[in-house]
Amino acid sequence: MIANYLDTLIVATSAIAHFVAALLALVRPAYRRGFARLLVGYLTAVGIWELGLLLPAGAMQERLVAYGFLLLAFYFLYLTQGFLRVDDSLERPWLIGGAVTLLVLIILDVLAASLTWQVLRSVWLIALLLVWGGLWGRTAVFTIRAYRDTERRPLHRNRISYWLLVILLIIVADLAALTGSLTLATILRLLATILAAYASLTYRLIDLGLVLDRILSHLLAVIVIGLLYEGGYIYLSEFAPAGVSPTLSGAGLVMLLVLLFQPIQHGIQSLVARLMAENKYDTNRTLREYSQTISNIVDLTELEGTAVRLISEAMEISYGTLYLIDTGEDLVGRSVYQLISVHGFGADKLVLGSFTANSPVADYLAKERRPLMQFDIDLQPRFQEVEQLEREWLADLGVEIFVPICVQDRWIGLLGLGPKVAGTRYYDHDLLLLSTLADQTAVALENARLVADLVRLNRDLQNAYASLEQANQQLQERDQLKSDFIGVISHELRTPFAHIGFALQLIEQHGLDSLSTAQREEFNNLQQGVKSAHDMVENLVKFASFVKKQGALRCSEFDFAELVVEVVRPLQPLAANKNIQLHLDENGASLSVSADRDRLTDAIHHLVHNAIKFTPEGGQIHVRMWQKNAHTSFEVQDTGCGIPDGKLAELWDGFAQIADPLKRGTEGIGLGLTLVKYTALAHNGDVFAHSAKSIGSLFGFTFPSEQE
Repeated sequence: MIANYLDTLIVATSAIAHFVAALLALVRPAYRRGFARLLVGYLTAVGIWELGLLLPAGAMQERLVAYGFLLLAFYFLYLTQGFLRVDDSLERPWLIGGAVTLLVLIILDVLAASLTWQVLRSVWLIALLLVWGGLWGRTAVFTIRAYRDTERRPLHRNRISYWLLVILLIIVADLAALTGSLTLATILRLLATILAAYASLTYRLIDLGLVLDRILSHLLAVIVIGLLYEGGYIYLSEFAPAGVSPTLSGAGLVMLLVLLFQPIQHGIQSLVARLMAENKYDTNRTLREYSQTISNIVDLTELEGTAVRLISEAMEISYGTLYLIDTGEDLVGRSVYQLISVHGFGADKLVLGSFTANSPVADYLAKERRPLMQFDIDLQPRFQEVEQLEREWLADLGVEIFVPICVQDRWIGLLGLGPKVAGTRYYDHDLLLLSTLADQTAVALENARLVADLVRLNRDLQNAYASLEQANQQLQERDQLKSDFIGVISHELRTPFAHIGFALQLIEQHGLDSLSTAQREEFNNLQQGVKSAHDMVENLVKFASFVKKQGALRCSEFDFAELVVEVVRPLQPLAANKNIQLHLDENGASLSVSADRDRLTDAIHHLVHNAIKFTPEGGQIHVRMWQKNAHTSFEVQDTGCGIPDGKLAELWDGFAQIADPLKRGTEGIGLGLTLVKYTALAHNGDVFAHSAKSIGSLFGFTFPSEQE
């Protein structure tokens, strides 16, 4: 009676526990996945089946147990497919086969009950066991195959190990139930359910290998302590001095072993850890050597290769890759994180790709800035929205862990590390070390990038400087050619003009009386033309001297206002001939300067003469000069036709002409303003100009009153 009561209590408790587990699975975030729905259905089915076990003993209960075995085994097969994420392309044939098998079993069951054929009853039981064995055999094959495929993926392998343990517990529970051990079967099935729910709904599972290591360490420690106690007890029994109490000796030995237990256990754990390849590196030493090595590297390419090699060798990682990250756009215009450079160590292939800006993986790496396991990408709900192409690319990389490299608010690199050589997982201390190494890499990588940018900038500057040098050399050669040409032309023209001028002087002195009025007018025009041509030649000579930098200043002290008056007054008649009012705005003040008088005379003459030349009849011209802040300024303002905005700056260049060359007549060759500019620059000054079309123009220059 007590046994039946205990069986009933245990079965009822197990059924309730299954319903609670189904409810917990229902409210978990992972419920949105198809597998979680399968799990809820399975847990509910097990709970209902166990409640059915509480029915009174009889044919109905026997059939419920038998068919429950089959249905739950069949259900668990598809639950395993969902858990392992394997291809379910064979689902339809198995569904059809399962339905046909169930129909055959029901027919055999009905025939055996109606005809009371014991042979059919035996056939039914054998068929039931064969189908049950086939279902669990296929489930085991699925799981073992997946376990083998995860040889270099320790986190996935650990997860599958839990499922293998669940399968083993359920098979043993079913066998126990078939042999009549209902209590044991219920306890084992409940334990299997707890493990299945834990493995399905928890992502960071306890490492079974680590648990095994700890158990093994404790067992070895207990064995060593036991051997020491046994040896010590035998020694004290045989060789203890006379008069020493065995009880006190034993107590002292026990106290000694209690004190030694912790060191012995720690030593054994360290030995087991080394044998199991849990952690063979010294964290502090690894950090120190890594920092010292990469801090001395400024070449970006060398740094990238060295960083991933040092990390892989120190942590005994099979292969690793360092990606440099840059932002850009894909073919459809979406913002992406591009992998612009890759340096790998030990990898057979390097697969390039990109993350979309809204990718959950990129969002985690760029914002969380913590290592991310491929295991988490595969299983965590927050990464279920990753695009299929991106998920396939990540899987093709064969990377076990991604470590972001960030500088301030920028994601600049990514370490992709494969599995460890020993096949063990990445533990928390590994992740902490990788984060620290990534921070050190970020600083070194940013410094190397700055150096690379400086080298590139220096190279660009050198190329630009070489181009400027070449252009400057070409300009100097052209200026030299131009000055040589001007020098030759001016030299060749001076002699003929001298002869012509001498002949004209003779005619003027001795032959004018014999000329008619018309001939005298032509003679005057000839004299004026020769004078204009002579002035042009002189301007060419002056221009050539400036180009050759032979226009050295001969400075002297004089009154600039007095010089302006001397230059402007002879031009008054020329202005009067065009009915132009030429105003010399002077206040009688002296403007003392130290400058080249002849050069300034030419500059003043050119500006005033140009104003008279281009101002129409009836216009006005104002000439002004002043001193301010140790500088002397001179300007000429007219009411001429004005100059277009785009042409104003060109007038200071040599041989520049605004007028139509076919209509300008004897206006000159465009060197007047150029000589003014050269004169101002030679005096460490500058020129200025303002103009408005149809209103007039203003030209002038300024220079230091005292030349060094």
